[in-house]
Amino acid sequence: MKIPTPRQLPSGHWFIRLRLGGESIPITTATRSECVQTAQIYKAEYLAGREIQKRKLPPAPDLTLRELLTAYIDKYRPVWSPVTVRGYCTIRDNRFAGVMDTKLRDIRDWQRVINAETKVCGPKSVKNAWSLVHAALADAKQPAPTVTLPKSTSKPRPFLTADEIRRFVAAAHGSKYEIPLLLGLHGLRRSEIAAVTWDRVDLKKGVIHVEGAVVPDENSRYVYKQTNKNEASRRPVPIMIPELLDALKAVPKAQRSGPVVTCHIGTIYKAANAICEREGLPMIGAHGLRHSFASLGHFCGVPEAEMQILGGWKDAGTMRKIYQHIEDEGLLRAQNAMARFFTSPESDDHKNGNENKDA
Repeated sequence: MKIPTPRQLPSGHWFIRLRLGGESIPITTATRSECVQTAQIYKAEYLAGREIQKRKLPPAPDLTLRELLTAYIDKYRPVWSPVTVRGYCTIRDNRFAGVMDTKLRDIRDWQRVINAETKVCGPKSVKNAWSLVHAALADAKQPAPTVTLPKSTSKPRPFLTADEIRRFVAAAHGSKYEIPLLLGLHGLRRSEIAAVTWDRVDLKKGVIHVEGAVVPDENSRYVYKQTNKNEASRRPVPIMIPELLDALKAVPKAQRSGPVVTCHIGTIYKAANAICEREGLPMIGAHGLRHSFASLGHFCGVPEAEMQILGGWKDAGTMRKIYQHIEDEGLLRAQNAMARFFTSPESDDHKNGNENKDA
């Protein structure tokens, strides 16, 4: 009976992930032979048409941390996004390695666990990992200990200024990846770029209807999901860069079916940085194109409400906090404007206004 090859975890335990009838069944045991045997039993039951009799989990305190997280992930797998499941599985398989296969009742000093993890990864990774553990403990009705997490300082993501965007567009013109790069400069996320299909592109009206996303699942396979990151992400995006409209129109009509962008999602990151390196621009990657789009909107004076719709942000606060960068050029204009206020003579209207007020 063919089953996946078991792999040994850093803890020494053995792991197999079965897929039976569209259901993911993780198996973790102390020995390789037990792991193989359990997988064979599960598959035999499935092939015989019987309901798979999974091993009943022991009481929560007797679970290992890995078993707790696996049970939590499997419980909500049907309602979570594939990318969420992937992220949680990555945390389970890579974080807190020192205690991942320790029973919960034997983990007595969680602060020491946190402190140890800060030595091998950044504050944000520690915070995300602890959030998962905290949620899984709460779901299992186990008391969540109070811990102090490392403080993180967010570094601003590189972006292109208005003049740099013009140089980037010119450099991308006619290249193999012009379309995905210019879609990024229209504020589309990588997952949205990969999900754009020709039936959602209206070349006559110059509009792209953004719906759905392509994301990696826990097995690193890219899958399409109908929902976007949030409801606001489903939006019509006007084609504002003439070079993008020209590039889309240049695609032969016979080829205008299915996905607009057929390259691997990761290629967009490499293509963007290749142009930046060649042109002496900041290395922005793929998501930096979205940041540049938001910054350009700020530079052009586009009201926040309109920018929020164009970029598909859930709320203006998120857009301001993460994406809107004030360029040095814009800051210099503001500085000069204030300097002119103090150095230029007052207007007659201003003087008259003050005189009337004193009277």
